Amino acid sequence: MAYRDPTFNANILTDLLGTYLTHNSQEREKYYKAEQQANRLEQQANKPIIRNVGTDLVEFNPLDGTSRVVYKGTPKPTKPSYVEVTQPDGSKVLQKKEEGLKTAPPVVEKNEGKTSEREDEILKIIKDNIKRLQDSKISKKDFFGNELKATWDKERDAPKLNWWLSVRKNLPSWIKDNPNSYPVFPEGETAPYTPTKQKTNFWKDK
Repeated sequence: MAYRDPTFNANILTDLLGTYLTHNSQEREKYYKAEQQANRLEQQANKPIIRNVGTDLVEFNPLDGTSRVVYKGTPKPTKPSYVEVTQPDGSKVLQKKEEGLKTAPPVVEKNEGKTSEREDEILKIIKDNIKRLQDSKISKKDFFGNELKATWDKERDAPKLNWWLSVRKNLPSWIKDNPNSYPVFPEGETAPYTPTKQKTNFWKDK
């Protein structure tokens, strides 16, 4: 077989060069599009944003964090709200709701069942005298069983008993009328105790 010298094929070189240039062009196009997309996203992120705040339009600037009102709306009138308020007498009424409005009267702590030491002492004195006078009505027997005559004297003891009973009935008033003393039956008194406010005012009746 005869020997041949290698020959240069220009078409192959042209094809290789065309392929290389096409590849570079595609790469450049891809990076260009990516850069354009990034620029658009950055512009959108930095673009001022307008939002509704109540009845106003407010523009927020993401670059420096500032904001400004671009449109001042007219606030809508609000209907007044009413609440149920309990009166001191227990009745209930509707009142316009306002700051600081109390819907119920203050609770007053009652001191029911609790008495002061002085009041307890006075009550004991009263009870002892009532019991003594009531016991004097009853006939008793001595150690040997002999009947003892009751010591009750209606004319003498009845006014005393009535007085002590009236003091017990009006104990708060008696304490108010006599703030610094203890009850002692006034000798010669024939009427029960009457609180000061219930006593007849001579000048007023005239």
